[in-house]
Amino acid sequence: MNIMSILKIVKKFYIVSFFLVLCSQWEEENIYDFLPLEPGRYWKYTSGEEEEIWKILRDTIIEGISCRIIRKGIVEEFWAIGEKDLSIYVERDTNKFGVVDEVYKGFVKLIELPLLEGRTWGDTLLSKDGEESFILIGRVMKEKNRVWELEYQVFDMGEERFCKLWLEKNKGFIKRLEDNKEWILVETGVE
Repeated sequence: MNIMSILKIVKKFYIVSFFLVLCSQWEEENIYDFLPLEPGRYWKYTSGEEEEIWKILRDTIIEGISCRIIRKGIVEEFWAIGEKDLSIYVERDTNKFGVVDEVYKGFVKLIELPLLEGRTWGDTLLSKDGEESFILIGRVMKEKNRVWELEYQVFDMGEERFCKLWLEKNKGFIKRLEDNKEWILVETGVE
């Protein structure tokens, strides 16, 4: 075997390797690959001495959209699960002098696939008078060892908040940073 034959084999090897790596980066994924979302699934988080449990309760319909009810501590949220995204239902009311008035309501995207470093997405809910009332902007900061760091900027009725979520494939949110409080996943399972 001469040197030219060896070089051709090496070249073919590199070309095949390149395409295999490229194809593995673009594997088809859906939201269930990242978040196991069957009813009964729970995640237990701790922050110092505090403990909070998130649990998927059941399916329901909100504004004609099929979604899951998630209990986060004592608060219930509605998550709409798409093939390539996860949206949360947001509803805000005002109470002035005992009169409740709906400001806005609807779904905003919390996660949008594919999760590529630097990718951003956003959603807005408008109030009845047409002004922006709720804005959620998400961004994939980085990925390391199949854990994605997601950063969020939320504008809610004039207030701005930041939070971060760390999402591990097939496990869910393994760490959260909300209101300068870090929550760490200590247990997950299905009841």
